[in-house]
Amino acid sequence: MSDQLIQTRIPGDLYAWVEAQATRDGDSIAGWLRRLVVRERQHRGTTTKAWVRSLSDLKKEGPEVVQREYAAKYLLEHVRDLSEGVRVVRLLWASPSRAGKPVSAEDWRESPLFEKPDEHRLVLDGSPRPWTAEGVVDEQSGVVELTLGEDVGPLRPEVMKALEHVMRVHAKTLSKLAK
Repeated sequence: MSDQLIQTRIPGDLYAWVEAQATRDGDSIAGWLRRLVVRERQHRGTTTKAWVRSLSDLKKEGPEVVQREYAAKYLLEHVRDLSEGVRVVRLLWASPSRAGKPVSAEDWRESPLFEKPDEHRLVLDGSPRPWTAEGVVDEQSGVVELTLGEDVGPLRPEVMKALEHVMRVHAKTLSKLAK
């Protein structure tokens, strides 16, 4: 199949950011956007096994032990990358009887990740570090999506404020998609 040219416009307020990202990566704007599209296509629909663990359990046995010794509770279906180390995933069951089926809003609300997010982390298959998870439930469709971030310890207040903003925008987007 031959290459196709796609002409596109981006909002003016995003241009400087896109230009900075391309420059940082040593690429042209067109090349950077092309890599972004290819990366999205490669990740879309891929799943990763995940385990929920308390911070105290993770201190006793690291992520590699959890991955080796326990059955995964969830599958995480990649939706999109927000930035390096931050991604959005759809939450699915990993158990053989429900494998690949979406986790319901009710089940999510009973999860320790929802009830005590400061005390629990996700362990992702192949990842040496635990991940934080903030969930958004679209009340109309019941879809549970998580915004994951590599756990780097306590976050500075300005980083937490930025993450809260992303979560609000993400919740609005889910609501619009469900309509």
